[in-house]
Order: sequence, then structure tokens, then C-alpha cells
Amino acid sequence: MSKSTGVMAHDIEMFGNSWMEAEPHQGRCPMVPSGFSSPCARVDAQVLLEVEEVCVMLLDAPFQSCHDFVSPLSFMASCSNDLCRSGPSSNVVCQVFSEYARACAHADHPLHDWREHVPLCVKQCPLELQYRECISCCPESCNLERACIDSKLACLDGCYCPDGLIYEDGSCVTPAECPCEYHGMIYPSGQMLQEECNNCTCVGGVWNCTDYSCPGECSVTGDMYFQSFDGRIFTFPATCQYVLAKSRNSGKFTITIQNAPCGANLDGACIQSVNLVVDEDPRTEITLSHIGEVFMAGQYRVSLPYSDDVLHVQELSSMFLQVRTAFGLRLQYSWAEFRLYVQVDEPWKDDTVGLCGTFNGNIQDDFLEAVVWFSCRSPSGMIESTPQLFGNTWKVSSACSLSLSSPQLDPCDTHQQAVIYASEMCDVLNQELFSACHEYLSPAPFHQQCRADTCKCGTPCFCSALAHYARHCRRFSVVIDFRSHVSDCAVTCPATMQYGTCVSSCQQQCSFLSLPPHCGEDCEEGCTCPLGSFYNHRTHTCVHRSECPCSFLGADYEPGEVIMTSAGVQLCLDGKLVSQTMEGDRLCPPGQMYQNCSEREKDFLPSRGVACERTCESYLLNITCSAHEPCVSGCACPLGCFTEAAEGYRQSMQHGARVVTEVDVTWFYMNCLADTCACSRGGDSECFCISLAAYAQRCCHEGIPVDWRTPSLCPYDCEFYNKVLGKGPFRLFTFRDQRTLLSASRSSGFVFLQQANSSTTTAAGILSQFMMTPGLSRTRPHDSSRVSFEAAERPNYFLHVSPSGQVRLAKWEESEAFWDGATFVIHRNTWILGYDSLESHSKPGFFLHATLPQLHLLKFRHSYSFRRASLFRLTGPSPDTPPSPRCQWRYDPCVSPCFKTCSDPLAEACTTIPRVEACLPVCAPHMVLDEVTRRCVHVEDCIKVPVIVPLTTVGTASVTSATSTNITASATPTEKPLLYHHHQQHRVPLILSSLSKPPRHTTSKPTFTSSTSPAVATTITKTTMQKISIPESVVTTTKELVTTTHPPVPASSESSLTTAPTGATPSVATTTLRPVVLQPITEAKQPLTDRVQVSTKLTTIAYTHNNIFYHCTDNHLPDNTQSSASISVHTPWETTSRSAEQSPSLTATPMRMCTPPYAEIIDECTKYICVNNQLVLFNKSQSCPFTAGPPNCGLLGYAVLVNGDKCCPKWDCPCRCSMFPDLNVITFDGNSFAIFKAASYIMTQLSNETLSVLVQECPADSESPLKWNFTHLCLVSLNITHKSNHVVINRLQRRLYVNSRYAKPRFKKHGFEIYDTGNMYLIRSPSGLKVQWFHSTGMMVIDTDSLSKKLPTMGLCGFCDGDPTNDLTLPNGTTLGVSEALFTDSWQVANTTGYISYSRLRDHNCSTSDCSHCLAMLENPSFTPCHVFVPPMTFCEVWVRDSEYVNNQCVALAAYVASCHKFNICIEWRSPDYCPFACSDTLQYQACLPACTSQSCPNHDFDSDPDHCSGLTEGCVCPEGTLLHRPYSALCIPHEKCACTDGSGVPRAHGEVWTASKDGCCMYRCDNDTIVPVEFNCSSTPAPVCHRAGEMIISMADDTSCCPRKICVCNQSLCDQLPIECKYEEKMVSYYRSDSCCPEHVCVCQPYGCPQLTCPFGMSVVSVSAPSRCCPNQTCECSCEKIISPKCGLGEAAQLDRTFLSDPQNQCACKRYKCVREAVCVFGERGVLRPGQTLVEHREDGLCSSRQCSRSLDPTSGFYILRTSTVNCSAHCQPNQIYVPPKDQSMCCGACKNISCLYQHENGTTALYKPGKSWVSSCMKFDCTDTLFGPTLISYAFSCPPFNETECMKIGGTVVSYMDGCCKTCKEDGKSCQKVTVRMTIRKNDCRSNRPVNIVSCDGKCPSASIYNYNINTYARFCKCCRETGLQRRSVQLYCSSNSTWVSYTIQEPTDCSCQWS
Repeated sequence: MSKSTGVMAHDIEMFGNSWMEAEPHQGRCPMVPSGFSSPCARVDAQVLLEVEEVCVMLLDAPFQSCHDFVSPLSFMASCSNDLCRSGPSSNVVCQVFSEYARACAHADHPLHDWREHVPLCVKQCPLELQYRECISCCPESCNLERACIDSKLACLDGCYCPDGLIYEDGSCVTPAECPCEYHGMIYPSGQMLQEECNNCTCVGGVWNCTDYSCPGECSVTGDMYFQSFDGRIFTFPATCQYVLAKSRNSGKFTITIQNAPCGANLDGACIQSVNLVVDEDPRTEITLSHIGEVFMAGQYRVSLPYSDDVLHVQELSSMFLQVRTAFGLRLQYSWAEFRLYVQVDEPWKDDTVGLCGTFNGNIQDDFLEAVVWFSCRSPSGMIESTPQLFGNTWKVSSACSLSLSSPQLDPCDTHQQAVIYASEMCDVLNQELFSACHEYLSPAPFHQQCRADTCKCGTPCFCSALAHYARHCRRFSVVIDFRSHVSDCAVTCPATMQYGTCVSSCQQQCSFLSLPPHCGEDCEEGCTCPLGSFYNHRTHTCVHRSECPCSFLGADYEPGEVIMTSAGVQLCLDGKLVSQTMEGDRLCPPGQMYQNCSEREKDFLPSRGVACERTCESYLLNITCSAHEPCVSGCACPLGCFTEAAEGYRQSMQHGARVVTEVDVTWFYMNCLADTCACSRGGDSECFCISLAAYAQRCCHEGIPVDWRTPSLCPYDCEFYNKVLGKGPFRLFTFRDQRTLLSASRSSGFVFLQQANSSTTTAAGILSQFMMTPGLSRTRPHDSSRVSFEAAERPNYFLHVSPSGQVRLAKWEESEAFWDGATFVIHRNTWILGYDSLESHSKPGFFLHATLPQLHLLKFRHSYSFRRASLFRLTGPSPDTPPSPRCQWRYDPCVSPCFKTCSDPLAEACTTIPRVEACLPVCAPHMVLDEVTRRCVHVEDCIKVPVIVPLTTVGTASVTSATSTNITASATPTEKPLLYHHHQQHRVPLILSSLSKPPRHTTSKPTFTSSTSPAVATTITKTTMQKISIPESVVTTTKELVTTTHPPVPASSESSLTTAPTGATPSVATTTLRPVVLQPITEAKQPLTDRVQVSTKLTTIAYTHNNIFYHCTDNHLPDNTQSSASISVHTPWETTSRSAEQSPSLTATPMRMCTPPYAEIIDECTKYICVNNQLVLFNKSQSCPFTAGPPNCGLLGYAVLVNGDKCCPKWDCPCRCSMFPDLNVITFDGNSFAIFKAASYIMTQLSNETLSVLVQECPADSESPLKWNFTHLCLVSLNITHKSNHVVINRLQRRLYVNSRYAKPRFKKHGFEIYDTGNMYLIRSPSGLKVQWFHSTGMMVIDTDSLSKKLPTMGLCGFCDGDPTNDLTLPNGTTLGVSEALFTDSWQVANTTGYISYSRLRDHNCSTSDCSHCLAMLENPSFTPCHVFVPPMTFCEVWVRDSEYVNNQCVALAAYVASCHKFNICIEWRSPDYCPFACSDTLQYQACLPACTSQSCPNHDFDSDPDHCSGLTEGCVCPEGTLLHRPYSALCIPHEKCACTDGSGVPRAHGEVWTASKDGCCMYRCDNDTIVPVEFNCSSTPAPVCHRAGEMIISMADDTSCCPRKICVCNQSLCDQLPIECKYEEKMVSYYRSDSCCPEHVCVCQPYGCPQLTCPFGMSVVSVSAPSRCCPNQTCECSCEKIISPKCGLGEAAQLDRTFLSDPQNQCACKRYKCVREAVCVFGERGVLRPGQTLVEHREDGLCSSRQCSRSLDPTSGFYILRTSTVNCSAHCQPNQIYVPPKDQSMCCGACKNISCLYQHENGTTALYKPGKSWVSSCMKFDCTDTLFGPTLISYAFSCPPFNETECMKIGGTVVSYMDGCCKTCKEDGKSCQKVTVRMTIRKNDCRSNRPVNIVSCDGKCPSASIYNYNINTYARFCKCCRETGLQRRSVQLYCSSNSTWVSYTIQEPTDCSCQWS
């Protein structure tokens, strides 16, 4: 027993006391005394006897079996001691027995079930567990890593699972049910996790993972932080265009990024665009811009989604664009948050270069430099050392300057103002929000990037950094929705969308219901439609499937719309076209079968139908089916067959073009096939289009225009010419003075600033409107930020910056210098939202700077004033005229290309040019086309001045046609409006006269006269001309014109069209047209009367010329035909009409015949469609399933249109809750109750938003507007809480607080929009609530903005579900019946109750009580206009339930009028003696006020009036002659006070002067809307009297007075005394007297002016002064000691100048020394070497420089020549060696020391191996071994045993190589036929061998086969057996037991074995 001190103890008490420990803050236990007594010494004998009886059980079974292993005696002693203390009946004995059982278990003899013999010790285990005496100390566990280490225990006792089960997390599970652990998280069995591209599944506690090679990802985030494919992170100032990634060994793809400076100081870089080029083909270029637009080929903007054979571009979410390719490349671009991710699949490993690196897993070679980038496909460069050098090598644009390699500064050091914000905000990465991801991905580098980026560009970069880290965390299945916790990064989604951290909008778009989606598994954060809804790209909202439009052949169709296709009638249903063809209509021509898209038929192409019908032409032209067209059912040929459509194709072209002139199509058709198949000009489609265009051009020359192009078939784009014309016009207002705009002089081009007023746009010679065009500069033609400004009223004149920096309006010049000077870089939303800055393209860093009254070009300065002066707001010419693109170029398929140009101003030279297909300009009559700039200009503004040629007269001839038509119109010569009618996607202009009432007669025979004029050369192939006349009851519309088959009329003919009704004055309509026959189909609609005009006879004309292409059949209607619409049908010869009664339907027999597909559009809701060759009227309004009219919603207000469909409107009552001024609440569903307690109440509650109001006692000083409110309660404030944002509005104080900070309306932030109209507050919340709160009355109206989706609201306003019974719902969901008090109390905010009035509820209704008083009250004529909107009985039901309404007529009527105001019904019902509405002394009452506007001073601080706002209110307004200063101020002022507003917000009138300081000295005056300073009048301040000569009076500031203090000061310019003249050696000295400011002058001696004596060398001057003279006497005396010895340089020595000693000038015989050069070599400044000496220098890079002094003299320097030689000593070292300098410094080179072994492989490559490495190559073993000379390669050959390969093959063995293939051995499989030795005992009768004998036998496998023999027509069986090839005899000795003798016995054994035929 060792004590705690290490000393052995012999006494137990000493041993125990030494190990006693004291508990903290507790007393020490008493020491055990020496010789302590046993616990049983003080126990009674009886108790002792009972103790012995219990403890003696250890000597009996079941403990007896363990006595041989563990002695029970010590345990019995412990048992006695313990029981003597606790008593014999205590359960302490179980502890003793348990210890003995454990000791037995440790001795490997466990006592099982011993507790059953001691009932007191039986253990109870939890459910599923069993008590066991011996459980392994390391029981089987689901965690494989949980093992016992150094455990000396055999087992433990306790509760555990039964055999076969494992204890895991409190329960017993099978091994297969074990969970798995991943990064501290537990996942159940079967759970799947994704880590990058691999999936891991939990199987029995073990992760079973796939082993795929994951794609690589490169990212560009924030302010140019790059992460390569291999994970290398770097940054550099990348402000140019760079190659981000490129295929190394091919030109398959190239990705470039275009960056530009950005940030507050333009010291950052942002991605402007991302470009992808495939196969080095510019036509495949895809550009993603920084505003989310996508361009193809650098100029064509494409709508998304876009797909072709290689690319698929889609909007993955509201924040990300995605580009996916067919070759394993993906781009994901978040344009708003500066993030770009590029992903490449595994096949691109080691095949990429660029800023994204090499994608080979080695980050060391990511900085691979680009060499000869544009001339070589694979950059073969070197590895750069720094990101700057590396980035500059991949720079594309040479116009960008290289980024310097200077050290980069921490952005937080240069942006000190942002350090605190960046540090505090970015720390969220290290906090709990992102803590779940910390164990997978360290936030340290992301925090560093976040801090740097946030300092530089603020919140956008901060949110980008957080999103970048969250995206990386999502790869580890850690989803972090940080935007809901970080308010600065919150995403506000549109009303119908929702935000998600990993969403994809691909499959949730209406367009994908009819088109096959190309969706992958990619997802990103952003806003998408909720599950079950789809995005409608037309309304930009999420809708149900049933509200989705259908897409077909590039057009969109509304739900329920019927479309005619070649396959029959199709119905738009659930976003897809559904065939309406009946079973009987499915009969197909012979050889064709009907294909149903809803069924899968094996003989047809899958899912395409007739949309992919294959013809012989499509097969020959290799035209494949587009994957983006929906399936269309119809008749088609079976699979493998083609439609022979040559004739049908020709007819189809003729039918589509309405061709009547015979043009041989065969030649064109054959050339189309030949050219398209052998096309070499850009693809089959180009040659195909050229062939079709050739045929159409031939038809055009024949006078037959063919409008055959469509957006999907050979489109002809004129927008290329329109795009350069720009968008506008714009006016440029300055930020400093928001009424000052940029203007230019039309004559001089001078650019200046002027105030905008009514005369600005009308002043002659002033240009203030500009078109913003693409930049004229050619350096960056596709950069959308490069723009030019062209005068809108004077095209060809641009804002131009001259080389000197002057801004003028200059005419276009054909020079790059002009183009660059006229180009500006527009920086959108620079510094302030809504304002832009303009930087000169030709002078980078110089901005347009506005300083009244001029405009300058100044270099950027980091100052607030400069930024304000360089901001402009671009607006349209007026608020109602927004800027729009200019459209001057328009397409025409067949038009005369004759128009006025600069070179031909009169359009005379082009009259003979035939018609062509082209894009032609449409210029105003007074303008011409400038051929140089391709825009319409004034003649005098042409780039090339035209030469005017006199106009010649062209003769005309008259031709008359016999055809005629009927057009009802009247002629007005002065008015000729240009009428366009859209028909089949082309426009045809007709010049018609103004329309008037038609003649009374209905029968007419008009005449038609034909003539043409050379001024208009227009052929109308098919024109729809509308003629609108308005009689008293009928409106008639003329529909259609059809071309005749007359030959073309010469250009010299003229035509006129005249209509003369019988019996009336003829009305004439004249137009210049070619001969046509009009076949009008007219309809009339009668909305006002019950009688209509119905035509009973319709005559149509059929034209036939070789091919029948157009016809209509006569329709004869019976006399009793009823019609719901008036139809007036006119024929070319006669028109008859009669009247009929109106009827719901129209029946006509026979029906009009037609040829499908054919349709006639009547209006947007009605059309004729061709079904089964009959024209059927389809009216969408008549088939509408909804009620036509809106319902009466009573107290809720106007009904709302919820589906937006005018043809089939769906109306519903609005979700509108109202609180009247008397605090009566009308719920969303029309219930009513009154609030009678002063407290806070929750009106509306959503999941993330709560709207509450505060009701208080009206203030004591409140005026009479609140006196009629009997409850004395007022609605005081409104409180809206949305997530973490809090808005409070106090109506009485007219104050708005946002997050406890005062704010001014109009407030727009955090999703809120708050506007004070002057009469009410208009609030829109982020969740879609709209609140109107009126100032005067306090009435509040709460709406939901969403029309189609009702919000799940709760609160006092109830549910908005149309069910009034559930409005009284408590917060816990319980619905009450009638207990309104309990309901209002439940939505009362706790502990807010103040004043309590009495309940107003009356348990009555108009059925049980008398409401006649209410009805009589509302019968007043003043309320009659409102009865149709708010029926009196509806309001009286509310009235009868409210006691205050019953008792107080004024309160009730005020509530009724407030309901009428919702319908804009103005009711003037109050009077001074009846229910007066008293206002304060400064205001007056007005019965009807516009709720959305008020009379207030103009204010440019806020936007225009709010949208979607209407309604009236009553209240107090400013008296006549006054108006509100601001809508939110409630201050009435006279009109003249609107002129100015001072710094304190006080209005001032023109000319008014006021003080702006406490002392009253600072004064201002309002001068023409401008505040100017005014000087204080100090004319009365007395002036002092100056007494000294030369004094004057000046003013000095005085702190005690507003006027300056005047004092006398000296001014020597007033002195007239001239200075005196002094001698040469004298100087003038001035002094002053006390009585004068003028100086007095005297002359004094100046020794420095005396002449100086010059002495010879070695002598010095000695001066002696004389009293009578100013200058001293000077003499020369010897002074050799003052001669200075020269300082000689390196290699020179001082030598006595002996020549100077004999010099006559050396009169004093002084000694002088000179420097002479020694015979040495000079080594710079370091020293000299004697001839023959050598200096050796060693450098660290292994270079040795040896310098030796030669004996040759350098004539230039005079020293000996120093010869230098350099040797690269390290060049002789091998790659496995390092250079060691010599120890002897006089030696030049040292030695090369091995550091590894160099080995050259057989393929010529070399490798380096470290010491200890061994390998085998070419049967040689190589060891890299350390020796005295360093690592040395030792090789030795392998020694192989002899091997006979023939013998091995013979015995059926297999040749096996070992020792790395150098040695061979034979491996016997033991199965081939061979000799085997068998040991056996041979017996013969009673004789046997004494021991087993080795006998050779044959054993092994032999071949067998069963082969078909065609000769015997059966199978021939072959079999070989393993048998002997020879036998030999052998004698064996046998022992015979019968006679005890040995005998010789002969046996046979095989000599060899082989497989032989049996």
C-alpha cells in the first residue's frame, strides 16, 4: 500500500488518510483514527447473526462454481461491514454480490442468472433490452470507428439488446438498419447524400458511394476574384476583355469576359458581358449582358428560352442566366451580383487554358501564359509568377492598358469610410448563420474577399460574397437561406412568385407545356413560380395551368382560343393545343393514316404528328424536324414513306400568295433542289431561302407580290437599319437644378444649359431633344454602354467633343476621330438611382459637367460637388410620351424602290426601276434619305449636298374599268388620313377621305373609274379596308378587297373610285390604286337598339385562271332569319338590305364554303373559321362560362376583373376591408362590427407580415372634425411589420417612421411604397396589401393587390374567401357565431387597453326589426345616384345592427357616403345646420375630394401621382386662393408662396427676403424660383476720421454686429514723396514717424557695394578701412597656406605640380599638387587591381564572374583595361543535381551534387526519383541509394531459373510471368490429361503389399463436342478420353498371410497419357 507521498504504508488507516481529498469550499473530512474498530463491533448479536446469514450466501450456489477462480472471503468481509452499517435487509448486499459476479466475469468465469437466486437483486431493463451478466466491453456497434483500446476487462454486466441486434441511439436495430455519420450528422439507413457529382447511400452504417470523375468549375465573383478549375484563387485589376477559358487542343469553344471600371470612384471592375464562341464561328457567338439580355452573333437580341443543335440558353431563375452546350460546357451568370460560374465535364480535363487554368488537378501550372493567342490554337507559353502578369497575357483588346504589377492596396485602406460597415457585415460569415458549413468549408478566404469587395463597392458586393459562399455550401448539402436573415440582401419577388435557394424555372413556364423542355438538374437561387403554377411571359405573372397561353409556330394564343391548322381545328387548353377533330373527321386519303398525338403509334415519328410530316423535298434537302414545335394530330404517311408533294407544293405556294399569273415553277423548283443540296454559302437554309426569293422576285416582276417570309421561314430583318437610329427622343436634365436641361443652338452648334419651360420645345433655333443611338465609334461596336446623342429635330448632327475638350453640336463626318468624339460611355444609376453620368469615349476619365450656364468636359475628381454636377436624368419629351425606338426602315415583299434621297431629292431617277423585295425608308414628306448615314434628314443636312434638278412633267392617260364596288364615304379634300389595317402580318396604306353618316338609301349602283399616277406605285394583293360610319342605330364595317386577274396597267394610267347611292347626293372616295374588284363582307353591330339590319342576299365571285385559288359561294337567307348582329352585304352590282328582329343565334342555309385553313377576324373576340369546308362563326364571348357582367359588391366597392380577359371576363368582389370614421369595420367578406375600446388591434395578419392599428381617445384639443364620433375614439396610427422591417404612420401628427427613423413620403424601400397624396396615405406592403387612409375622416380601406390570388389573411378583417360565416375567427382558428366582443378582444394586442366605451351591437336585422327609418333616410334625392351601387337595403342591414347608427343619423349617413365614395359617387349632403363637418379656422370643408391628388405646390422631389389609385373622400381643404405647400405637410399657403422653399422648409414668395441665422445677419431672397443671398444694409454705419498721412478706411468683420467695423489703416500708395538717389557704394534706408504712414529715406554706406580687388594665385586680399571713405583700402599679400590640396579619385595619386613652381604668376613660390592616374585597373567604385591580378565573384544563381587586370591601356579613361568573363557553372549540372559553390574562393566553379536519381525511360522521357525509391524496368532493377557522392542510381539484372515453355504447354500448364514479367514459370491447373501418381495397397486373395505402392494412372479433362452435320441432318457427337498411350510391366512384392510367404506380382502402368478417341 503506497501512500500519496510514495512511501509504503503498513497501516490501513494511514494509507486511506493519505489519499483523502478536500472538496472545494467545504470543510475537510475528519481523519480516520489509528486502530479504528470494525463496523460490526457495535452491532447487536441478533443483527450480527442476520448479517452472517446473508453474507454466507457467497459460499453457496450459484457463487460456489467461481470459488476456484475468485476467493469469496474478502467479499464476505466487505458484505459484513456494509450490512452492519446499513442493516441486513438493505439492498446493499446486491452491490456486494454484483462485485463478486463481476470479478468472476473478469476471471473468465461469468455467473449467469445468479440474480434469479436472489430475488432482491433482480434488475429491470427498459423495453427491448435484456439484463446480461457478461457483455463484451466492446459490444457490436453501428460505428465502425468506435473501438475499445487497451481494455483489460473481459466483459461487463448491464442491459443490452438480444443477440443479433445492436444498441443504437436508445433502441435495438439490426445491422442492416445502422445509420451513417457524415461530418457530425447522423443519417438513417437508405439516406442518400450528394457530394459534388457523386451520390452516397447509407447501407448498414457504411456509405456506399459512386466513383465518378467530377466536372470542374471556374468562377468569377465580386470585384474580379477568380477561382480556377483546379481551385486556385487569385485577383488582379481586370478592367479589360480577357479569355476566361478556351479549349486547348481545338477551337471548340472560347469564353471571354468584357470588364469595365465601376464603383463610386471607378477604381473597381465589373463584368459588362460574357461571350461564348463555338467552333470559332462568329455566327454562334452568344453574349450575356450585364443587364440580363442575351444577344446572338453580337447584335441580335434573342428571347428566352433559346435552343439550337449546340446551345440552350434559359433564365434559370430571376437571378441567373444559364447556357448549356451539347459538348459538356455550362455557364451560369448572375448579372446583378457580379457572379459567373463556368463548368466543364471530365472529358475536357487537361484541355483548357485561360484565366480559368488548365483543369488537370495541378494548381501550380494554372498561370500558363498565352503566347501567340490569335495565331495558334493551343497557347504554348510559360508559367507566369504573378496574377497581374498572367492576366495581362490573356488580355484580348489592345485598346486596354496593361494593369501594372505594382502591389495591390487593401481596398479598405483606400475606402476608410466603408471599413466599419464591411467588417461588421462580413462577420456574419463567421457567425451562427453559416456555422453549419464551417466544418466543410473554411469561411476565411470568403471573409477576406467579402471585406475587400464590400469596402470597394458596398452592399451589392457584400451580398454577392455571401451568396458565393452559400453556393459552395450547397455542394455539401448545407442549405443556408441567408437572405431572410440579412436585410440588406433580401430579395423581393413579384407578387405571384416566391424565393428559393435552389430553384429552376425551366419546367414552370407556360411555354414548356406545349414545347418540349430542355431542363437539366441545375438550380440556383432566385424567384420562381410556386409548385403547380406556371410563368406567363405575356403577363409576367404566375398563373394556373388553365390560364396559360399556347405557343404554336412562333405565335401565342389565349386560353380557350380556337386555332385553324392544317391538321384541323385546335383548342388552346391548359397551355397545349388539343385537337377538336371528331372521329368522323379522321378519314384520311388512301395511303395515309390519322396520327393522334395523345397516343403512341409505332408506325409514326414519336410526338411530332403532322408538324414533322416528311416529304420528298424535305428528305432531299435534309430538312429535319424542329424539336421546339408541339405535336399536331392529323393525317400523315406511315414510317418509311414520304409524301410526294411536288404538285402540292406548287399549289400551296400559289394559294398562299394568291397568284393568278402563270409562272413556270418547275425551273425554280429544280434549281431549289440542286442549289440547296450543293450549297456552299453558309448552309442549306441560306441557299433554300435564296431559291424561294428568286421565285418570289419573278412573281413580283409580273406584278404579283408574294408575302412568303415568316419569323421562322427565311426572316428578313430590317431592324439592323432601325437599330442605328437609336431610341428617344430624350431630354437631359441636370441633377443640380432639376429644371435645367441640355440644349444646343441649331445655327451655331453651341451647347448650353437652360431652364425648362413651355417655350423650351417651341423656341426657334433651340434643340433640346436628342436620340440616343449606338456609339458611332468603331472600336467597341457591340458595347451597349457606348452611345451617341443625335439632335432629334436635326438628324446628322451629334453632340461632339473636340480634341480641345469643347462640346458642340457638329455635323456627321466620315472619320474615326469624329466618331470617337461623338461617342460617350453612359454609366447607369451612377451614385444616385435614376441619374446617369456621361464619360467621353475619346478622352477617358473626362465627364460632361454642368455648371450654369455652360456645359464643360472636365476630368473626374473625387468630390461630392463634381459628382452632382456630372449627373443627368434622361426623360422623354413629356410624361405621357416615353422614349421609344425610331422606326424608319420597313420591309416590303414587292415595292418600287423609288424614294427621295440626298442624291435624288425629287425621286426622278428611280421611276423606271422595277419592283423589288427590300427594306425601304419611310421619310417625312419634307425629308430625304441620306445614303451615307442611312437616316431621314433635311435636304440641307445631307452629308453630300444634293444638286437640285428642275422637275419635268409626266403625261398621263385615262383608263376606265368596268368593275365597280360600293364604298360608303364622304369626300373632304382637306383631310386625308392614312388608314392602316393589319392583315396577315403586312401593312398596306390606303388614302381615304373622312367618314360621315351614310346615305339613307340601301340600294346603289356605284361606278368605278381606274387610273394610276406615278406618284404612288403600290400594288395591293389583298387589302382589308375598314370603313366606319356612325348612324343613329347601326355601325357598318366593310371588310375585304380581293385582287382581280386583269393584266398590269401601264404606269401612265390613272384610277379613281367613285360611289354614288341612288336617290342621294353621291359621296365620293378617291384613292390611287391599280384595278381591283372589291368583295366586301360587312358586319354591323347594334349596341343601343333592339332592331338590326340583316342582308338577305350575298353574291360572291369565283376567279378561275388555270388553277382555282379563291372562291366564295352565294348565301341566300330566308326572310324569317333572325340575327344577333346587323350584317350589311354589298356585291359589286347590287346591295339589298332588310330589317329583322334580334335573336340570339344566326342560322344560314346553305353555309358559306371555304378551303381550310381559312379564317376571318371580326374583332378580338369574334372570328370566322373554316371547319369541314364551311365558314363557322366563333364568338369567344358567347362561349364564356362566366357571368358577363360584374356583380354588385355593395359596401366592398367595385368588382374586379380577375383574369384580364376582355372577351371572357371573370369578375369577383374585391378583397377589401374598410374601417369607417366611426370605427365600424366591414370585413373582407362584408361582415360588420364596431370597435369600442381604445387599444391596438391586428387588422390583417399574414405569415410574414402584420398590419395593426392604434385606437386612442381623441385628443382634448382636437377640433370639430371628430366631434360627431360619439365614442370619443380616434384611429391614430398604423403599424405594419414585415419580417425585420417596421413601419409606423401617425395620422394626427402626419409623421412616417421606418425602423424607428423619420422618413418622408414618397418612400420606396424594403418592398414598401408609401405615398401621401395630400388627402390620404397610400401604402403598399411587400406582401401585397394596399392601404388607403384618409387624413380628414380617418377612414381606412385595406385591399389586396393580387386580383387572381387571394391572400391567406387573418385578423379583424377576416378571411378573404367569399364566406362571411368564417370572418369571426380567433387567432387559434376557432370560428365564432355572434360574439363580436370576444372576437375583437382576441385580436387586441395585449396590455394596450385604455378607454372603454360601450358595445354598439344590436341583435337585430331588417327581417325582425323595422328598417323603414333607414330606408326613408336614404330616400333623399342626394343619395339616389348611389343606390345602384350600394343598395339601401344592404346598408340598412348594417345600420340596424349598430346602435349608434340607429341613434345618430349623421354618423350613419357619413358611413353610407363613405361607401359611395368607393364608386366615385359625389354626394353633397351636409349643410351648416345639418350634420356639419367643421374644419379648423385655416381650412374649409369640401364634400368630394380626389383621394389620389391634391392641390399642392409643384415638387420635383417625388414621382408623379400613384398608379392604380382612385376614389373620393370628404374633408378639409385649403381655402380658395391657397394650396398645400407639400402633399404631406398640411400647410396651406398662397400660390405665390410656392416660388421658393428655404432650408428650414418654409415657403417663400417671389421677392421675399428673410434671415437664415440667429443673429439675423444672413439674409436670402427668393428670385424666380431661385434662392439668392442678400447683403445686410450697413449704410448707416459711421466712418472714423483718419489723422495720419497716408491712411485709408477699411471694413473688418465684427462678431457683435451684422455690419463690418470700419478702421483706419496705412496705405503707402497714397504717399507722394519720391525716394532719394544714393551713390554706388551706398544704400537707402527708410524709417517712419508716429504722425505719418509715409516713410522717410536716408543713404548709408554699403561695403558690399565697393569694388573687389583680384589677387594672383597664392595671394589674398587685405582690406583697411578709412573713416572718411565708405570703401576700404585693399592690397594683395602672400598666403600659400590657403591653397587647397586636390581630392584624388580611385586609382589616382597626388603629385607636385613642378610646372607651377616656375610659373611667373607664382610670385610667392607656393607649392601646388595635382592628381595623376596610376598603372592600375579600376573596378567601379569597389577598388583597384594591379596588372595581372584577378578577382573572382560567385553569384547565387551559379554564375561566376572573373575579372583580370590586363596590361593594355585604355586611351579613353587612362587606366588599364579590366577584362571580365562570366561562366554559368550550374549549367553543367543535370536536372537531378544542384550546384555547390567552391570552398576555395579563388576558384571559379564548384561542383554538381546529386539530390536525386535521374533515369531515362524507354520512350525518351526522363524522371527524377528520391533516395530510397526502387523500380523495375526492362528486367532491370533500379535503386536510388544515398552514397558519399549523393543519391546514386544502382542497377542490376534479375536472375531467372531455367524454364521450358514447350514442356509446360505439353502438360497443359499456363505460362505465368513474375518478377515484373522478367521471369516465367509454369502453372498447372491440375485439370488436363496427364500422368498422376496414386498411392494404394495392392491385394490379391490373401496376399497384400506391406505398404502403399505408388502407381501411375491417367487423369484429367479431355474435349468433347456435339456438332451439327448437315449431311446426316443430325448432331454428331465426339468424345475423347484420358487414357494411356503405352503400357509397361512392373513387379510388386506381396505378403501372403496364409502361408506367411512373399510372392512377386506383376502389374501394368501407363508409360504416358493423352486424350484419345474413345
